[in-house]
Amino acid sequence: MKGKVLASSLAGVTALGAVIGAGAYTTMNGGVEAETSSNKASEETAAESNENNGSSGEEKITADEAVLIAEEETGGKAVELELDMKEQKYEVELEGEQEYDVEVGAFSGNLTEWETDDDKDDEEALIQDGDSVSLEDVVGSGMGDVSGELNEWELDREENGYDLSVETNEQEGDFFINDAEGTIASRDIEDDDEDNDDD
Repeated sequence: MKGKVLASSLAGVTALGAVIGAGAYTTMNGGVEAETSSNKASEETAAESNENNGSSGEEKITADEAVLIAEEETGGKAVELELDMKEQKYEVELEGEQEYDVEVGAFSGNLTEWETDDDKDDEEALIQDGDSVSLEDVVGSGMGDVSGELNEWELDREENGYDLSVETNEQEGDFFINDAEGTIASRDIEDDDEDNDDD
């Protein structure tokens, strides 16, 4: 009789241990799954952040690509273009049925802002038929003449060329660039005294 009771008790303990063990496994397994899901969400958030700020090694879109994106979305013609490296965006002013001000992510290429205005200034389009140089080359002409880390540049078109303003952490430059060859016709470069005083 004692042998049967003892055998029953052992069987009960073994069964209870199996249930507890299974529960522990489920909890551990669930914890691993939860941790994996959490890690995956963190990685996705980091990837999104990198896409927005360009820190994932992706390349900045060109000035010409930014203009093309803005023109396709609005149906207008770009008349002024600015690159803000701090905000990592292009600001494009366009004219069509209305005047449009749009922002294009410098790394994502996504349109992030869009404003319209009924007043138009009838400015020269940045890109015209027969252009032999790209906007990126025009900007590059001026960029090669200034030193320091780029903060921003602004570009608009005049009758025979482009007005380009470039600002770095060391200098500011104003250029007039010939629209036929993309060469610099005139330049005015000044050191940024304010930054130099802080050094």
